[in-house]
Amino acid sequence: MTTYNNASLLSDLIAPSFVQAATAPEMQSLMAAALAAIADAGAGNVIGITLAGAGDGHTFVTDIQVSSESSFYEASNLRAGCYLAGTGEELAVARTSVLAALLAETPPFEDAVLDLIDEMLVGSSKGTQFMGMIVAFWTPGEG
Repeated sequence: MTTYNNASLLSDLIAPSFVQAATAPEMQSLMAAALAAIADAGAGNVIGITLAGAGDGHTFVTDIQVSSESSFYEASNLRAGCYLAGTGEELAVARTSVLAALLAETPPFEDAVLDLIDEMLVGSSKGTQFMGMIVAFWTPGEG
């Protein structure tokens, strides 16, 4: 989801936040906490989220890139849904479940619309587990 419109944006980058977890529920919980911390600190807006695959230790890492640029995603309105599985069939079932949970969430403000803005899928080094992440953003509706 990294979106750099121009090179001058790089000067506005704030140190990234890294989140590391071995399971999807843990990653989702840590992502929510990291996004809340960014929002609470008024640290800027999220311009990119990257999910990286696991190594032999079987943990996954997410890099949350933040900028002072105001035209990007407010952290308080971003959501990340995570899932983990070992086969294509299991991934499809897990993805459907996570997507349904995101869509069932209570909107944070009146007339909010949930936009799906990114989706990532990465594997472990030995190919035994894959983690997926769906990133969504609450935007004002046209109500």
